[in-house]
Amino acid sequence: MEHLTPSALLHYSLESKRLGLTHGANKDTTRFAALGAWEILHKMGHFPPGSPPTLRTFIYHGQRSIEELVDRYGVKNAAIRQLLIDYLMRRKAETDYNSFETLTRHLASHFWALIQDLSPVSGT
Repeated sequence: MEHLTPSALLHYSLESKRLGLTHGANKDTTRFAALGAWEILHKMGHFPPGSPPTLRTFIYHGQRSIEELVDRYGVKNAAIRQLLIDYLMRRKAETDYNSFETLTRHLASHFWALIQDLSPVSGT
């Protein structure tokens, strides 16, 4: 279940809608698959901090800037934050938004936040 990310659930919901698999979506453009699942997973704390509380919020918010994506993970060290932003800026052109968001999460949360937690001195 740890691989079920907000981006993956969004992809599932949009593809279900596009393929006509979402009940009532042909008549109502506001219907999406997995609305309930999103809210439950969010309330359980399964999604990263800063994730929108509902799927609709995520869909209608639009794409976040690189700075917003990095800042979701609480990188405390300003130099590391800027390093991540600079690196991601170079990578952005070669990938789609969902993959880019996943890359940001892996670098800022799974990689740097772990270092920050293990060695709080590194995080300042």
